[in-house]
Amino acid sequence: MAKKPLNVGMVGYGFMGRTHSNAFSQVGHFFKVDHQPVLKAVCGRDAGKAASHAEAWGYESVETDWRRLVERKDIDLIDIASPNDTHLEIALAAAAAGKMVMCEKPLGRSAAESRQMVEAVEAAKPIVLKKAWGEATDEELATYQFLDDVARNHIGSETNAGLQKLPGQRRSCLEF
Repeated sequence: MAKKPLNVGMVGYGFMGRTHSNAFSQVGHFFKVDHQPVLKAVCGRDAGKAASHAEAWGYESVETDWRRLVERKDIDLIDIASPNDTHLEIALAAAAAGKMVMCEKPLGRSAAESRQMVEAVEAAKPIVLKKAWGEATDEELATYQFLDDVARNHIGSETNAGLQKLPGQRRSCLEF
C-alpha cells in the first residue's frame, strides 16, 4: 500500500536541522509508518547555506523567511530546528496556519512560553509531534511534565506519552 505523503517544512539547517533531516530520511527503515516524509522546503536566513542543505538532504525548495514557509499550502508539518529564541513565534504562527508542529527542545525558553505554544497548537487542533532526549534542567522537566499531562489528558490513550527521570540523573525522555 502506498504511504500518504507528509510534506515537511524545516526551519533551520544547523546541526539539529541536519539531525531532523536525517531522521525524516531514515524513519521508514526503523518504524512502520503510514506516511512518507517529503522534504518540501528548508528555511534559513542564509540563502546559500539553506540551498546547500537542500541539495545535501534532498529538499525540493528553499525559503529565507519562515513566515513564507508557514504560509505555503504545500506544507503539512513545520519542524522547528532553529535557535531557541525563535521557537515561540514560529510555533504560534504554524499552529494558527493549521500546520502540524514539531519542535526541537527546549520547546520554549520558559514553562510559560511552552504552555503558550501547547495551548496554541491545541486550539488549532493539528497533530503535535515532540521527542526530546538528553540533559534537562528542573524547568525543562517541569515543562515536559506539563506536556506529558497534556498528552495524557487531551490527546488520548492511543498516544505513547511518558516522562522518565532516571534516579540520580538529570535525564528525561518525552515522546508522543
